[in-house]
Amino acid sequence: MKLVTDLSVSGRPILTGEPFTPATLFRQGENGLFFDPSVAASLYTTHDGGANSVPGNPVGRIEDGSGNGNDAIQSISTMRPSYGRRPSAGLRNLVHKSQLNLDGSGLWVNNQSGTTSGASSVINDDPETTASTPFIQQISDTHYILWNVVQSSELLSGEIYRVRARIRAIGDTITAPWVVIGGTTANLTGFPITPAAGWQWVEFDLVSDGTALKLGWAGSGNNWSISTIQVERNTEASTYQRVLANGYDVTEAGMRDVYYLFNDGIDDALASTLPYLGTNATVAYASDKGATIQTGQTIGAGGFDILRDTRLFAMLVIDRALSTAETQRVTRFLETRAGGYTA
Repeated sequence: MKLVTDLSVSGRPILTGEPFTPATLFRQGENGLFFDPSVAASLYTTHDGGANSVPGNPVGRIEDGSGNGNDAIQSISTMRPSYGRRPSAGLRNLVHKSQLNLDGSGLWVNNQSGTTSGASSVINDDPETTASTPFIQQISDTHYILWNVVQSSELLSGEIYRVRARIRAIGDTITAPWVVIGGTTANLTGFPITPAAGWQWVEFDLVSDGTALKLGWAGSGNNWSISTIQVERNTEASTYQRVLANGYDVTEAGMRDVYYLFNDGIDDALASTLPYLGTNATVAYASDKGATIQTGQTIGAGGFDILRDTRLFAMLVIDRALSTAETQRVTRFLETRAGGYTA
């Protein structure tokens, strides 16, 4: 392979024949930091190391990829950002958990005893450890099964949403329709469903009233299960997005994943202790708002919080200006990390 070398105005060679990473900007001893949440081995659940973070875990430390050792840490457990993953094209599925088992075999719901209005269903919150022993529901003759499929904060009153899921009967035929409580009541087509029918897709449109979306079922007692729930602001169902880890782990078949640090906007912080970087430093990062490059920055010695906006996809701080060519490559890198390009 032929390497084409561009000599930038700063006199630093840029090798265009190799995959670019901002870590290469520190080859001549520059100081600063570089963080890339897509490098899973660089993230830890606690400030002093511990286990590597996976989507849904807190991040207490992220290692500096610049080679300067300027790791960012958070020693207070309640102030750590969460590690997240989503498809590069963005989030469409509004549920915080779309299936129980990693293989999509079912979302098993536990019926609570008591009055219908006062009972709340329990969705198992540990799918990875219960895939081989799913909990099967038995519905009584007088109960609905209710659960918050989508929180009210995610729904806009008067907007149309498409609800889609798979359902199957186990042991008994399902004879009664689902209903939506806290929204438009909708009788679903396709009933009855017999055990021999296996998994069946059901879907309908819902006009939200702004309250939490709850799905239910009424009728004589049956065993049943539900999986691959998708609720989106659209009148046409799109490709299924699997949602686990309370919404922090979202994947879509055939779509590239992007990784981020989630800032709760309340008290989350992840800070690096930097030396004095002068008055002409560059700060570049990718967040929900896209790629941002700030030039001519004064970076004093001390703590530097790396979190920006709600989601941070990458962060670079360097003690000098970037050349035009470097700026272009950093911008492309940041936009790729945020999902804008195919890497």
